[in-house]
Amino acid sequence: MDWSKIIRYIVLLIVCSTPVLGKATLCCPENLSIVKGGCLEHGVASRNVTTPYNFGCKYGMFLLDPSITENDNFRVDYNDVLVVGDESSGFRIGPERYCIGELSRDNSVATTKVAMVCADGETLAQSNLFFIIRGVCAVISVVFLLITIVCYLILPELRDLQGKCMLCAVISLCVGFFALSIVQLRAFDHIDDSSCVILGVMIYIWLLSFFFWLNVVSFNLWRSVVARARRFEERQLFGFYSAYAWGCPLVLAGIMLALQYGPAGHKIVGHEKCFLGGWWSFTMFYAVIGIILIANSIMYGITCWKLWKGMQNIVDIKRRSMKYKCCMYLKLFLISGLTWIFEIISMVFETSEEYWLFTDVINGLQGVLMFLLLIAFRPRALRALAARGFCCLKMPQRWRHKRDTELLHDEELDDEEDMHDEATRTVKYCEKLLG
Repeated sequence: MDWSKIIRYIVLLIVCSTPVLGKATLCCPENLSIVKGGCLEHGVASRNVTTPYNFGCKYGMFLLDPSITENDNFRVDYNDVLVVGDESSGFRIGPERYCIGELSRDNSVATTKVAMVCADGETLAQSNLFFIIRGVCAVISVVFLLITIVCYLILPELRDLQGKCMLCAVISLCVGFFALSIVQLRAFDHIDDSSCVILGVMIYIWLLSFFFWLNVVSFNLWRSVVARARRFEERQLFGFYSAYAWGCPLVLAGIMLALQYGPAGHKIVGHEKCFLGGWWSFTMFYAVIGIILIANSIMYGITCWKLWKGMQNIVDIKRRSMKYKCCMYLKLFLISGLTWIFEIISMVFETSEEYWLFTDVINGLQGVLMFLLLIAFRPRALRALAARGFCCLKMPQRWRHKRDTELLHDEELDDEEDMHDEATRTVKYCEKLLG
């Protein structure tokens, strides 16, 4: 008897009978799909949620959904280990820390295969801390942006055409950051998928509106310096600007929703988070911002060259006023532009979020920086606040003597104020002598 052949046959039989993939733990019983909070019969909205899928995870669970993010691709090997990503560069999760199942959104009959994984305590705590920090920064920005909006509304000196455009940009950023703070502070954990989509679309529209209005500010400054030949009425120009800056985000949001709820059924917003998920956030949000920032850079470059090199026929005081405005809005562009460029870089390279915490904080505090630039460090705003006050509060009167470089005839106004003060002192002196 050839024992070697017998042993080979036995080994071959064992190998052939061993399954290639293991049998993973199911999050829900068969014929039930995963919904928020537990398991539900496929497509049935009337049944109560039954078996919970959190099977003893101390720090909760997070979702792996390959249909939204390619990095979430997973498989179960023959040892029941969940392999996420590539075999070489991915990570492995033991069978006691995950389950798999079919995910149903908004009680839809259609489901997608997902995995629920127990969260690591230290990683989850760090992630929550980063969310809270960003949320707090956004709330602080909202407060300062509201102060800036009130200043623009009560001070007509700030509401020229450029000022109106800047006011619309501030309003857009304020509303966008308010909605973003709700997401960052994790309030979305307690809302349904439909509300999450609404919140994500709201953030998308208002943040894009902010950048489109910054594009309008750049264009209007370029038009005032470079394309000065053709004149338009201020109301007509503001109408054109409003149609562009409000309309473009609405059109893009409409396209996004059509792609999501149309025949294609792309999962764009409200699935991975209460915003655009995966590659869609780059193509429909960051790419649009990048194009706007490039256009603004070109217009600011041409405007600066024209002001410092090409406008020799303009009187010095007018050129000085234009230079001041150009520098102020250029600083504003750098504040908003550079921080969002870092956001784009962090999104493309997908490095650890702790490396980008500093830039995220600066980005979240944009409202504070805009307040400092547009109000606190701006002589025109301080002069107007000293003259009119702020919400029944009296401002320091020394602010009234700050030189307003934005005025085309500020030196003449200063001379008139000096003459008025001198005349007042002369009258009081005469009255004292006669009295």
